[in-house]
Amino acid sequence: MRHLAIVITCLALCLSATDGAAQARPNNELTRVTVRTADRAGVLKGRLIALGPEGVRVRVKDQEISIPLDRVVEVRKDADSVGDGFLKGALLGAVVCLLGCAQGAESPAQVPLVVAGGMLGYGGIGALIDWAHPNKELLFPQP
Repeated sequence: MRHLAIVITCLALCLSATDGAAQARPNNELTRVTVRTADRAGVLKGRLIALGPEGVRVRVKDQEISIPLDRVVEVRKDADSVGDGFLKGALLGAVVCLLGCAQGAESPAQVPLVVAGGMLGYGGIGALIDWAHPNKELLFPQP
């Protein structure tokens, strides 16, 4: 059973590996940010396209908005969702339980229950971490 878990893990890692060009993020996966400006625009919530010396470019509802840096007070990355933390924790729980916890199961029929329990437990921990520590990273000005 232990060898099967190792083989499955190695196979999953090999199949998920891609070259650098394939890892470029499409437009719908750009980083969600909140931009505070010094003028009437106030706060913009959207997806960060570019942040450089010329300014900030943000996509808000399929519209690209450029803001010069002298008008930008701060740019913060939005926090990860609690659901995102749950999914990451559940994935970790599945791997940990396949490699370790399932070894103590009395019969092969118990393995899915042990793995599901581990996924729920680790998923709950991941969700709790994302809830308690939202990690709204400051992108501009540099801390």
